[in-house]
Amino acid sequence: MDRLDKISAVALIVLLTWALGLIFSYQGSAPRRVPGGRRALARVARNPDLTRKIKTIKNLLAADNPRRALKLTDLLQKDYPYEGEVYILKGEVMLHLQRPIAAMRQYRQAVDLNPDFLDKNTPLFRGEQIKNTVAEAQALIEKEVKAGKAGAAGDKKVLYYMLRKIAGGCG
Repeated sequence: MDRLDKISAVALIVLLTWALGLIFSYQGSAPRRVPGGRRALARVARNPDLTRKIKTIKNLLAADNPRRALKLTDLLQKDYPYEGEVYILKGEVMLHLQRPIAAMRQYRQAVDLNPDFLDKNTPLFRGEQIKNTVAEAQALIEKEVKAGKAGAAGDKKVLYYMLRKIAGGCG
């Protein structure tokens, strides 16, 4: 055993001792869980002003006033362009106005901003609502394509995109 072999053996013993020390020092230290899990995180993350405005819009929809709700959702989209819940809400307004293709476009924006809307394991899940809207829009888009309506090809691309997202998200 020459000098290089002795140095290698000592280095190997030091590394093994260090690795075992790391393994045993981390054993038993589980990550801390937040009470409420993801739901608590979802509640904490939302702006209280946004929550109040969303509640106002939902009340307008319940009172069958979708035109006023549409104006408010447009304002919300300008103020909160990266909040997926606003796009979901505008999609609901579009459904009240009997415009499922426009609702599908809004849902696409929402899903692009927050894919949790299609994840069954989150409190934000809206997969069934989105799936039903896309199915309704699909029938209308197919009629528009057959009629040769301008813009139908773009809507068809959005439709196929949403069908792929739904297939991957909420089975």
